[in-house]
Amino acid sequence: MKTSNKLLLGFVGVLFAGMLTCNFILKAEYERIKNEKIVSKEYRTLSKDSFKYIKVDGTNQLFTTTDDDSEVLVEYATTYEITSLQDISSFAKIRFIGDTLLVNFEAIPDSLRTYDNQRLIIRCPSVSFIELKNVNKGYLSDFKLSDLTIHLKGTSYLGVLNNRIDKMILQEYNDSSCEINMTNGAEFKKDTAKKYINHLKLTLKDRSSFNADDIPFTTIDPIVDDSANISLSGASLRPLLKRSVQQ
Repeated sequence: MKTSNKLLLGFVGVLFAGMLTCNFILKAEYERIKNEKIVSKEYRTLSKDSFKYIKVDGTNQLFTTTDDDSEVLVEYATTYEITSLQDISSFAKIRFIGDTLLVNFEAIPDSLRTYDNQRLIIRCPSVSFIELKNVNKGYLSDFKLSDLTIHLKGTSYLGVLNNRIDKMILQEYNDSSCEINMTNGAEFKKDTAKKYINHLKLTLKDRSSFNADDIPFTTIDPIVDDSANISLSGASLRPLLKRSVQQ
């Protein structure tokens, strides 16, 4: 075998291993938040207002010295609910303006911080728009939606897991990042009639990054800055390859 071919195979192997590692980390983080036992500390706020739009700002916690920064899980439920392991008012301000839920994380002195006191779980039947600004860890899970628009700003991170979305618009700015993954890949692959995410319109600005591992998109419409990073593997590549052949 030629040396060049050996090098190419080695590079592909390293790249594949790296993607698997990222996917395992994403799934582990999501499961940690979702499945962690909540006992006597649980505080619940049952919203009297329905909402379609969610905006979360973690800017006030940017300059703290611990790693336990703003953490948000948005997941499907039949009711509107906001849950935390701590008293929500101790670390975040929540407001409703029309059909928009606004969450502003507050700065907490390092001496008062605990592992779980910046974590928020937002449950709702549906969502049309999500904006994260400087949110350290964000996750979106278990929705079936016709349309969804997502804006990521600052240093925000969003993991998109186990959702079925027909049309998704994703815009990333600054140093934000997004990963789309299937934690139950086999279940979704059996149901080929229903795409995980059907149509994706993607805009990557500044130094933002995007990763999709084996997601069977029907179409991808990307606009990517030179300084941004996009990583696609497996079925995620097919729409772009098909378009390049047609051109």
